[in-house]
This record gives sequence, C-alpha cells and structure tokens, in this order.
Amino acid sequence: MPSIQTIHTQSERPGQVARVVTVSVNPLCSGSLNPGPPPGEPILKPGPTEIITGLFIEGGAYIERSAPNCKTLVGESGAGTITITNSVETVIANTELTAGQLLTVTVPAGTYTISGVFAGGNKVGPTTVTVPSGEIVRQDLVLDVP
Repeated sequence: MPSIQTIHTQSERPGQVARVVTVSVNPLCSGSLNPGPPPGEPILKPGPTEIITGLFIEGGAYIERSAPNCKTLVGESGAGTITITNSVETVIANTELTAGQLLTVTVPAGTYTISGVFAGGNKVGPTTVTVPSGEIVRQDLVLDVP
C-alpha cells in the first residue's frame, strides 16, 4: 500500500479554512515499477517526416501508485546513446541522451534501424521502422526487466 495517495479535487481551495472539506483522491494504479513507453508503438501521426525515439525500461517490482489516470502511465526515457541507420546502413544519427530526453530526427521517407545502449551498458534493439512521407513515427527502444 502506498504511503501517499494524491488528491484529485477538494471542495475548498488549499489553505482556506472551512468546517467541512470534501476530498476526492486519485485511484491507486497497480503495475510494475517501470511502466515503459506509450502503448501501441509504432505510433504514427501526421506531421513532418521524422522519427521520435527514446530508451525505456519496462517491468521490475510490483508497486501501487496514485495517479490521475491509470491508463496513461508512461515511464521516462533513460540516459544513453541511440543510433539510427538507413536501409544502406549509413548512420543518420548517433546521439547521446540524458534521462527524460527523446531523440527527434527529421528523415526522408524510408526504412530505418534504431539501436541503443543505456548509460549502464545494456544494449537494446535493433528495431526496424518504416517512416512514410508526411508522418511522425514514434518508436522507442525497450529493455524488459523481470
């Protein structure tokens, strides 16, 4: 059981004096310590032709957390290096990321390979993704932990 459950709404503004205060708390969301990237990848949406990617850890210890919406829990990208190559194995990007950062690269339409190394040395990928013209493609690299 978490030691803190966050408040969703309350009838009086914080710091105000009242005889009765009605409080609604956020639900408890159970799951792994590391919720990972957004579900449903690759995610495509209209926009400039580009790839958005990050390094995510998914899994770990079972925990409960208090959150406004349990369905939208998404982890934070980890620190490390991501390499993107095109179909003829030319390196398009080889970028070091800090924790919480995502890599966004404008590319011509085509097929790309994404691989990465976490700051701790764990390798992830390669993952192949096709980027259509006029689409933003979100495809993260995920390290599954028990």
